[in-house]
Amino acid sequence: FGGAQRLRCVQSRFGLYCCFVVMASRQPLPPRPRKRSQIKLEAGEKGEAQDTFNNWYPARIVEVDERDNTVLIHFDGWNHRHDEWLAFDSSRLRGPSIDMEKRRRARKKTFEIGARVEAKWKHFGYYPATVLNKKENDMYAIRFEDNVEATVSSNSMRQIGRAV
Repeated sequence: FGGAQRLRCVQSRFGLYCCFVVMASRQPLPPRPRKRSQIKLEAGEKGEAQDTFNNWYPARIVEVDERDNTVLIHFDGWNHRHDEWLAFDSSRLRGPSIDMEKRRRARKKTFEIGARVEAKWKHFGYYPATVLNKKENDMYAIRFEDNVEATVSSNSMRQIGRAV
């Protein structure tokens, strides 16, 4: 190895001595360069992350800590208590898969202003509504038949007919 060797003995609490060889290299090893993952390491960037049970899920980066070389990951659709700090070079972090991109594009729906739709009301099912306007991030302002207005995702709406 090319370093100095010395013997180190330590007494355990049971009175036994454990001895081992300590290698002291001539020069300290340079820090290993941190390999960045396959995705851009910026807040808001989407990709996939592996949970503690080794399953891959869509996720996004919430925060980047350049000092510790870590990113805070939020699993899409999960409670924030499952957010997790991962190293830049973690094997549990990767870019979006082709399947994930296909699913995301297939789910994206568009609705015209004035369109008659059925929209999900909280967790209670779908009810007839009219599209008032389109907002950003696939969100729509709608008015249910009982004149209650809400903002819902296009994934929570389905077309039922044309406005007259």
